[in-house]
Amino acid sequence: NTILTQGFHQGIIKVETIVTEIVENVKVYPNPTTSIITVELEKNGNAELILIDVNGKIVLQEKMANQQKGLDLRQLAEGNYFLQLIMGGKKSVYQINKSK
Repeated sequence: NTILTQGFHQGIIKVETIVTEIVENVKVYPNPTTSIITVELEKNGNAELILIDVNGKIVLQEKMANQQKGLDLRQLAEGNYFLQLIMGGKKSVYQINKSK
């Protein structure tokens, strides 16, 4: 006997989860923002800041050597972005809302 089902046949989907260590004691403000967003660390450290749009495109990439760094977002379109902070092999991701 043949069993007919409605819809499309989908193959097996493999889902993999990777847990990485996160950077602790980070402040990102103001959020939402209209212009400049501040990233503040608990102590000085070399970090990389990468801002990615919802399509996965890198729109801003800067190095951070001090305890505080301002990122100018005025040239970016209104919408949601993801800020990756990478420091000492650890990575954290923050959702940023850019408004008018």
